[in-house]
Amino acid sequence: MNKIKILLIAITLVAIVVLVYKKQSQNHYETAQTIRGDANITVNGVGSVASVNVYKMTPLYGGEISGLTIDIGDYVKKGDLIASIDSVDLKEQINQQKAILKKTHYDIASLVAQKKIAQAKYKYQNDLYRRNKDIQSTIAISSLLKYQNEKELAQLSIESIEANIESAKALVEQIKSVISGLEIRVSKYTLYAPSDGYITNKFIANGQIVTPNQPIVELINPIDIIIRAFIDAKESTFVKIGNHTKVKLRSINEIQNGQVVKIYPTNHHITQEREIEIKLIDNKEKLYINEQAIVDIVTISKQNAIKIPTKSIKTYNGDRGVWTINNDKLYFQKIEILAIDEHYTIIDKEIKFPILLPNAKQSLSLKNGMSIND
Repeated sequence: MNKIKILLIAITLVAIVVLVYKKQSQNHYETAQTIRGDANITVNGVGSVASVNVYKMTPLYGGEISGLTIDIGDYVKKGDLIASIDSVDLKEQINQQKAILKKTHYDIASLVAQKKIAQAKYKYQNDLYRRNKDIQSTIAISSLLKYQNEKELAQLSIESIEANIESAKALVEQIKSVISGLEIRVSKYTLYAPSDGYITNKFIANGQIVTPNQPIVELINPIDIIIRAFIDAKESTFVKIGNHTKVKLRSINEIQNGQVVKIYPTNHHITQEREIEIKLIDNKEKLYINEQAIVDIVTISKQNAIKIPTKSIKTYNGDRGVWTINNDKLYFQKIEILAIDEHYTIIDKEIKFPILLPNAKQSLSLKNGMSIND
């Protein structure tokens, strides 16, 4: 019987201890104060190396690839030969047209010679006609008409030859135009680098057949390199164009300096994060497209700034602020946030009273005017 009483007393004591401990745990809280000091508030993000412009080099005409000597990672300059496409048919057509052009020049030379002969014949017939016309009283009219007809035929022969010469000259211009067009088309079978840059992709090799507009290689100019990063949508409100940024890349040990150059107006449709673009400053390193990058964007650099712990910021009735303690009672105080990161938040003015650092469970039950001991 005594053993049972002792056991009951022990159980009662344990229950009392547990209740007291729970009460003390519920009433336990941490506080903080506003502090002043130099602050470099940063917004962190993760992204990758990208390029504003990617030059996809494609041919206008299909054919067999030849003269492709570049490879991925090679650096080329604007105007360097990238690849040639076999254009045997076009070259044969050009040679045929050149042969026709040469023959036409010979034809013109022959016609010019014929014209000289015709002109000499006309002169002879004209002289003969004029002499016989002066003595027409002593010869028959029919003979004079014969001389006149032969003179006119000689004149017609000259005119006919002249017409043939003009026609041949027109043919020369036509052939030259055809040759020029074919040569321009042949030039389009040769691909040259449109810009300085690195070859980042190679889709085909020598001897393979390509179709019109099929990509052969991709080229990226280093000056077009950017870091495309994603940051928390809430923190993005503090990021501005021109903010200094530190970029860490896997392939480079040293921190790279950059600058925010673009902030997209809407959140990413999948991650709901805000997308930004960062331009590296004076980068001389070779970068790799899609290489992972970690970015720290300095949103504010301020001396003697007023700071509070970021974890103290809560939302109450739609407003952002902190819970303060005054005479053991809780009061919610709205704040104006100038900049924020994961550790500290810079605000516009000091908060006089201690700031509560509530845990997640406490945050759900806090109300204005309630006792800190409730």
